[in-house]
Amino acid sequence: MVIDEVLASFIPNLEGVSLILHDIDDKGEDHPFYNPDALSKPATEGLDNSSDMEVFGREWRVEYRAHPEFVDSLNLINPAFFGAGGLVLSLIIAALRFRVVRSQMQVRAAEDEVRKMNATLELQVRERTAELEFARHSLRMVLDAVPSMIGYYDKNLINRVANRAYFDWLGIPPETILGKNIKEILGEELFNQNLPYIEAALAGQSMKAFERDYPRPDGQGSRHALVHYLPDIIDGETHGFYAVAHDITETKTAQNALQASQKRLETVLDTASDGIHVLDEDGNVVLCSQAFARMLGYTQEEALRLNVADWDAAIPREELINVLRKLLVNPATFETKHRRKDGSIFVVEIHANGIQMDGRMYLYASSRDITERRQAEIALQEESARLDEAQRIAKIGSWELDIINDRLTWSDEIFRIFEIDPTRFTASYEAFLEAIHPDDREAVNDAYSHSLQTREPYDIRHRLRMPDGRVGLIVGAAPAG
Repeated sequence: MVIDEVLASFIPNLEGVSLILHDIDDKGEDHPFYNPDALSKPATEGLDNSSDMEVFGREWRVEYRAHPEFVDSLNLINPAFFGAGGLVLSLIIAALRFRVVRSQMQVRAAEDEVRKMNATLELQVRERTAELEFARHSLRMVLDAVPSMIGYYDKNLINRVANRAYFDWLGIPPETILGKNIKEILGEELFNQNLPYIEAALAGQSMKAFERDYPRPDGQGSRHALVHYLPDIIDGETHGFYAVAHDITETKTAQNALQASQKRLETVLDTASDGIHVLDEDGNVVLCSQAFARMLGYTQEEALRLNVADWDAAIPREELINVLRKLLVNPATFETKHRRKDGSIFVVEIHANGIQMDGRMYLYASSRDITERRQAEIALQEESARLDEAQRIAKIGSWELDIINDRLTWSDEIFRIFEIDPTRFTASYEAFLEAIHPDDREAVNDAYSHSLQTREPYDIRHRLRMPDGRVGLIVGAAPAG
């Protein structure tokens, strides 16, 4: 309903009258509260006036105009009196009643809107509360299912969150931890050990994780943990920190066992006289002993950067990898030559076989410097050659009997004296007796047996029966012992 309709219900058939209302208390109003007609219309003299009044606790200014047609229609002697009387009062009261009615309607509409908004907000709050409760429950389920110890501490070191792992690790129920100081939870010794990391987290620093031992609540040893303190930073301000501890006891135990094994291996390698080394499939050194490094004239650190091609001086470089890979499946012992750091060459004996480590194949090899042995063998061969030559010239042979293995060793001259082909004769004591003349065989055996038992020397002449039937005469002698 518009204001014209409201006033019309109170002042019927009042044509030719203009009424203007101003709400003086409404400071923001820059136009009249009510002004239905144009102010340009002429007014009857004496019927153009305004006045201020207080109605319903507010200040109002009333302007009214009576036009000639209104005066003519009423045919009044004193129209000003009528205009200042009932007409104006009726109009003012009607306008003010409209103001009140309009305000009441606005209030009721606003109250209805507020009630609707409250109902909507209450529904949203209930839905949001249910969502938050579900999220909180889900988060608690997840946290309690994690074997790692997870908690949150504010900047005063008071615990605000703790999962079930606190009970498993420390024997403290999570619900009793909330509100406690971290020093009370960890104990003074652990707290003091962790304090530098706590202070760093509260200063907003994300430090590297550290390891700690947590005594088990049943007193059966300790739990080794990797601990992270993560600062909680919001808008540049640290509000607390998250504490996360992962159980790495099994990993640490395995690491310790591996370290102990490596230490034992290093001890074995360092005490071995042979040059032990392990190569990958491309011939690179992955492990070596001190003796191997010294053998080549390198430090152990330098030797660990070598490839087999850097020291092998006998096998062509282009064939080395093929030889190495054959040794991975076919173990062998062989001789080759090595080159030292200074370029000198020496002879080695290699024992090599493939081994498997971490799912990969490697070549384990031990090198033994046989330079001195080879020189001794050469010297022995030369000495043996000279002895053979002397025996040949003197027509004196020598033999040696290994009683345990029944192995008889003859010198070349013995074969010549007995006229026996060494390639067709298996030397043994029985074969020796067969070469002696049958009439002298018993005497020779008795003399040898007596010498063997008494460790005394013997010297005996006896005959030989040659392959062609001829008879030869020799002197057989043996030293004491």
